[in-house]
Amino acid sequence: MSIDEGFEKWKQGIDRAGGEWNFYDGIIKSVVMVFNEHLKSTPSYPSLDWRLVKAMLWTESGPHKRLVWTTKPLQIGVPDDPGLNALLGKVEGGELIIPRGVSITPRAVQGVPRDNIMATVAYLLIRMADYGHTTVIDEDAVTTEYTVRAGDNLSKIARACGSTIAVLQKLNPGSSTTLKPGQLLKTQRASIQKVIVGWKSFTPAVVARRYNGNGQPSGDARYAQKLEYALAAIRSKG
Repeated sequence: MSIDEGFEKWKQGIDRAGGEWNFYDGIIKSVVMVFNEHLKSTPSYPSLDWRLVKAMLWTESGPHKRLVWTTKPLQIGVPDDPGLNALLGKVEGGELIIPRGVSITPRAVQGVPRDNIMATVAYLLIRMADYGHTTVIDEDAVTTEYTVRAGDNLSKIARACGSTIAVLQKLNPGSSTTLKPGQLLKTQRASIQKVIVGWKSFTPAVVARRYNGNGQPSGDARYAQKLEYALAAIRSKG
């Protein structure tokens, strides 16, 4: 079967979708609500449409695939999928995306539909977020004074005080530009942390490029078309 023939057969399956395809609507809505609430204060967060996640589910699975549909309706956690490792590795931003109190484990993702959907939404959001770094002052930080020594510079002082150059400059406007031994500088404990600075557009094309196959050629070449088709079908069915 050619790629085009496979795509046409897939579309016929979507066209014939009945009520059983709506089985996970309640779970998807509740999961998306958790993430929308958690991320609503991040810059330019567009609020994830639960129907996009449903379209992803329709694209990747369906009731005709009984075993998959009842265990892991989305493909995260399947063999050779890098998404779950990226999600749990605390390298790509999972610690910023996953709400406090939400537990995601490989075993649950591979066998419990709600956990599978939760992990999928988390990984999607990881891939759709834009990241940057900023200075964050410790919650219990108090202002203290540091006595400048010979050979000191702002970088060295920041390391010694557990602070950052930006904090030193903010607390000591003007006086931090020329350092002299014996000079007193105000300081606060702070660190440079990864933060979300914006979001990519949640369109089928961008989702396919960022999410499907982790942006690698191994992804479904038709994913964007399938996602767009499924989303249109879901909206038309109300």
